[in-house]
Amino acid sequence: MSRRRRNGGAGLCYAPTMAAIRPFRALRPDPARASLATLVCADDVDVDAVERARARDPRHLGRLLLAGPADPADFGVVDLVRAGVLRRDDLPSLTVVRTLKDGVERTLLYAALRTDEALAVEPAVAPAVAVAAAPALVRFVDKKGRIVRAIEAETEREPDASFTLDGATVELWVVDDESAAARISSLLEGASLAAVERTRPTWAAYRALGADDAWGLACFVAEDDAGDAVPAGVCLLPLRGPLH
Repeated sequence: MSRRRRNGGAGLCYAPTMAAIRPFRALRPDPARASLATLVCADDVDVDAVERARARDPRHLGRLLLAGPADPADFGVVDLVRAGVLRRDDLPSLTVVRTLKDGVERTLLYAALRTDEALAVEPAVAPAVAVAAAPALVRFVDKKGRIVRAIEAETEREPDASFTLDGATVELWVVDDESAAARISSLLEGASLAAVERTRPTWAAYRALGADDAWGLACFVAEDDAGDAVPAGVCLLPLRGPLH
């Protein structure tokens, strides 16, 4: 998945448990209604960068990553849905994203991961917003290469969207074919998984949702991936409330 090995994931605790990983009916920016380059951001964005982005486009989704309990960010999402800027997938889907920057190509897989998958992370404070934009990065072990092959098979057609983000070329594929999504999910469920250190607080927040059937947004990367920033906002997971 990562074309240049930068980090072997030393010190990570891989959990060989059977996780529950599912496609979901994502909310996502409609490329026909808005430029993804002005709506999405890297998941490690800071406050200043979000304010600059919102000055260019007030609809920028980085606000969801930084929202506190008193921030009415959820109302902004509802407004974007009503305006057709965000649309809901007709079918449950996975999202494959390929990025290329400075000669490094990465392939990422976004899916819903049930929060009872601990990944050696204790619960913390639940997310302030009802719609998840921040993905928790999860590395997987793929000894026979079957997971990578199944994911990359979805990139053999034209992408559903392409744009530039922070100097990286980004291509996106929506995987709503039931058999393809089920195969990828099944392969990942049988793999050993480990939370990438820098996004462990994100997964801890999802785990704090506490419901028996609660889910968090996960971005799966290969074991040798560096765990650097990934696009946030390319798919949104409703966690609770009217959009759930």
